[in-house]
Amino acid sequence: SGSSLLLKRNDNYWGEKGASKSIELKVITESANRAIELETGAADIVLDVSITDASRIEAAENLKLICGPSYRTTFIGLNLGKEETSNPKVREALAYALDIEALADAVYEQYGTIADSIMSNTVSGHKAVRNHEYNVEKAKALLAEAGYPNGLTLSGRCQTIVEFKTIAEVVQNMWADAGIKAEIQVLDKATYSEKGKENGGTNITVTAQTATTGDAYQAIGTIFSTNSTSGIINSSDKDLEHMIEEASGTYEDAERNKLYAEVQDYIVNNYYAIPVAFTSILTGTTNEVQNFVHSPANTPDLTNVYAYEK
Repeated sequence: SGSSLLLKRNDNYWGEKGASKSIELKVITESANRAIELETGAADIVLDVSITDASRIEAAENLKLICGPSYRTTFIGLNLGKEETSNPKVREALAYALDIEALADAVYEQYGTIADSIMSNTVSGHKAVRNHEYNVEKAKALLAEAGYPNGLTLSGRCQTIVEFKTIAEVVQNMWADAGIKAEIQVLDKATYSEKGKENGGTNITVTAQTATTGDAYQAIGTIFSTNSTSGIINSSDKDLEHMIEEASGTYEDAERNKLYAEVQDYIVNNYYAIPVAFTSILTGTTNEVQNFVHSPANTPDLTNVYAYEK
């Protein structure tokens, strides 16, 4: 399903010419269908291979699975604009009620590592902030202190991406042990975006952020800034806004990294979000594909890529 774009090499280009005469880019939204395209020979390269398809592609004699680090962090955003999750004790309880190690292992297997910050460890300025302790009894105590001794019900959303759906299922079960009922809706992209705008959004958002430029602001500012339109955090925290502005406006690397370290401390230890994993990028190719180079931003340069005739 989707559409395609055919790019033809300009042989009159003054600089280095592309290695391929043409490249057809296909838009296929379902990860399982992308894998089928690769396995049947209808595609030479497939981006964003799902973990559920990875081992099969890796085992195929005529295919290659390319796995590399990314600028991406998956996390659970907690909406500061909603009554329940505006309460810091509720947010802290949500973190304590999650076994992050078990969650990351269940979702990502060997293709991801536990996130120790809201910003990927591949992005300049990353700081290892903390590992969330798993303590259901402490989560229950925090909920009681917050005024919810019998638990509470929270709204949530995620897109139809396999990893997000799996995270949503696992955290709902973990939170249930602490008396937290999370009603997380799995939505197509358009509906997901609209849901983030309706009635101040949802309490919980299962999502990810990729700093495609490798810059810390793109990893943090676009989500946690007060002018963010993502509807994930809905922050009105002027102190955090000042910290982000100061960091993004600092050009000396060491000082900039120090300021972004303070921002990460602030976000994670105030439980504005619960980091889950630093994920790998999985790309599938046929054996005939040559010169494909992994990109941590998941924007590979195809200039020198070509495929032998099958």
